[in-house]
Formats: sequence, C-alpha cells, structure tokens
Amino acid sequence: MPMAKTDAFYGHLLGGSFILSLATLWTFRAWRRYAIDRLRNAKHAGPSAHVIATLQQAVWFEGVFKMVVASIGMGIQVFKGTEGGRIADMENIQHACMYSLYIPSGILDVLSCKETLVPRGANRAVLLLAFCVEVLVFHSHLDGRSPLDTLMHRLILYAVLAKAACLSFEMVLKDSVLAPLGTAFFRSCPGILGLANCLLSFQP
Repeated sequence: MPMAKTDAFYGHLLGGSFILSLATLWTFRAWRRYAIDRLRNAKHAGPSAHVIATLQQAVWFEGVFKMVVASIGMGIQVFKGTEGGRIADMENIQHACMYSLYIPSGILDVLSCKETLVPRGANRAVLLLAFCVEVLVFHSHLDGRSPLDTLMHRLILYAVLAKAACLSFEMVLKDSVLAPLGTAFFRSCPGILGLANCLLSFQP
C-alpha cells in the first residue's frame, strides 16, 4: 500500500474509532442516568447538569480518554503535517486543530465531577466549540476530492451539524432524554463514515 494510502488508513482508523467510542460512552451514560433517575423517582437531569455521584467514574474516564486519544491524534497530525518546522500539509494541521479542542473538553469533563470547580454545563459548551471546529474542518475538505470522497465528507459534515444542534438542545432542555441520545447517534455517524473511508483507503 502506498505511503499516502497508509497514512489515510491509519488516520481514519484512529479518528473513526475515537468517535465511535465516544458515541458508545454517551449512549450508555444517557441511558444509565435516565434509568437511575427513574429508579429513584427523581426528575431526570440530562448530562449538561453536574455529574451525580454514581456517574462520576464514567465521566472521569471519558475525560481522560478524550485527553489521551486527542493528544495522540494531534501529535500524529502535527508530525505528519510539518517538515523542518514548517507546515507541509495544511489538511493534517486542520485535523490537529480538530483534535486539540477535545483536550480542554476532557479536562472540563474531569473537573465537572466536582460541582464547585467549573460552572454548570461548561464541559458541554467546550464540546460544542469542538463540534463547530469540526464543521469548519470538514467543510474545508470538500474541494479537490473524488466524487465518492466528496460525498463521504459531505455526509460527515451534515452529521456534525446535526450533533451540534442536538448538543445545543441538550444544553437548553436539561431534562430531555432524546437530546443526548440524538447527540450520541449523530456522533456515531461520522465514526462509521470515517471507518468506511478507512476501508476505502485499504487496498491489499
């Protein structure tokens, strides 16, 4: 497999796996929080609320997971996108910028486990900022590609816009169950499409 194809394969494999893992975590956390509230006969509070004690470990793990994987992804993209201290491939640098926003998102996820450390919903606000950066990155990737590759990136762009909208509703409608599930669903779509791009890049 040519070097460019190899880089595309592993790049989409890391990104797609990271996105699908987050979507799975969000789905489980939204379902578990709803189930706990129902068992306690308490009013449901969505993920934008401060983290209840029974879910602190899950949110802490998600935050650490974001920081570790995003740091690895950003490092790889910067290494691939620079040469002699100068930018050699702007697309890699754009990917690095996209990964970089998940590091503060992970930090705020960890801090949100303690109610007094960060304002309510701050972690979701930074996550929304990361989604907005994703929209800009994928929009910039639409030009100069094959028709199939352009279609894949256009579908990813639509999915990112949808998950950003769902996250916005999630932040406003704090007792909604469907909003966080919608965020998780539309989060999984770019992951699936990213892995599909990964398979398209693989030619034995």
